[in-house]
Amino acid sequence: MAWDPEKESAGFDVVGINTAINDQTSRRSEQNPNDNEGLHQKLNTRHLTFISLGSVIGSGIFLGIGSALTTAGPVGLALAFAFICSVVYCVMLCTGEMVTYLPVVAAHMRLSGRFVDTSLAAAMSWNYWYCWSLISAAEPFRRRETRNPRKLIPTALKATWVRVVLFYFLAAFCVSIIVPSNESCLGLSSTAAASPYVIAIETAGIKVLPSLINACIVPSALSAGVSDSFTASRTLHAMAGSGTAPKILQTTNKLGCPWIAVLATWSLSLLAFLAIGCSSGKVFNYLVNLTALRGIITWDCIAITYFRFWAGMKALGISHSSLPWRSRFSVFGTYWILIVISTVLLVSGWPVFAKNNWNTATFFSNYLPSSIFTLVYVALKIGISSMIVKASNMDLTTALREIEQRGVKANEQDELARTLYSGGKVKAFLKHRG
Repeated sequence: MAWDPEKESAGFDVVGINTAINDQTSRRSEQNPNDNEGLHQKLNTRHLTFISLGSVIGSGIFLGIGSALTTAGPVGLALAFAFICSVVYCVMLCTGEMVTYLPVVAAHMRLSGRFVDTSLAAAMSWNYWYCWSLISAAEPFRRRETRNPRKLIPTALKATWVRVVLFYFLAAFCVSIIVPSNESCLGLSSTAAASPYVIAIETAGIKVLPSLINACIVPSALSAGVSDSFTASRTLHAMAGSGTAPKILQTTNKLGCPWIAVLATWSLSLLAFLAIGCSSGKVFNYLVNLTALRGIITWDCIAITYFRFWAGMKALGISHSSLPWRSRFSVFGTYWILIVISTVLLVSGWPVFAKNNWNTATFFSNYLPSSIFTLVYVALKIGISSMIVKASNMDLTTALREIEQRGVKANEQDELARTLYSGGKVKAFLKHRG
């Protein structure tokens, strides 16, 4: 049954507009269940912002930054965070252009299959899921649960850069100033006592604030874990849909939650119990190394995918200016990503090669992720005999018309909501209730 805005507005209330719009979206999903692969498109900018914010402010910003300060020193810490923040910005630009043009499920992985190689897409998917699952034991591209991705994703992308600078670079800069890099407590454990913020406050003789920081670490870690589980489970769900994971992982309940993928993701969080038989600080640092390096491997793959996307647009005569969201720095940013991340992957474990400094666990935690990714990619390449996609044969149109139509409908719904609000019915309703 079609949604009648006049009928809905007759019994108007403040929540009614959003409820009616979401109900309409849900009915479209029910009519075509394969359209969203069982997921519901009910996320808006606020949801995306808080999910991203939850993934940014995790235990790493409170604890992991201390180990980096000990290893690199104050200047090294600030420079390292400046470099990585610049890479994050470039990844945002590259991904933003591709995802807003073709906002498909798990876009930055599926698009690598369209633009580069299906083996690369499969290897990226498993790497990405493993990375985010492990982070939940230790964090926009949530397209299919976003009502209007071409409108909402650019907004979320712009906010991401502010958060990266605010919560990471400025935090690193402040820590490098107020905490000495030779402080004995830094990086010794995964408890609040190892936090450079707690150390700085205790050194200053402030009595109450250390307890406040302790209280902040638990909810921030929980928030990041929830966000990470969301990302990882949706990745696993998308992999099942593309045939690179068992089909049972694509199962969703009536609320649109891929519950089997969620349980599979949570199972890796049990690795946190390794801390029972080993120093919690060591386990925490191993997990940080494994997840960080696996994460930046994905950034390298995104850069490669964008290069192929750019080549495909040129080969098929698609102008860069025709993209729904674009940046003049995307191509330069792609080179920057490849240079910085490839260097990091190569030298991340360099301290173990110093004289009398060999540590087998540190060596493997730094070089195992890239080795496993390479082996998985080669095995998939041989197993499915995939070929590099030619630029002239690149698929830049499948689902494009449906995406554009969905965007038009979402814009119409948003305009209707604004009309109802501006018509004074909210004021009348509140006055009546008051």
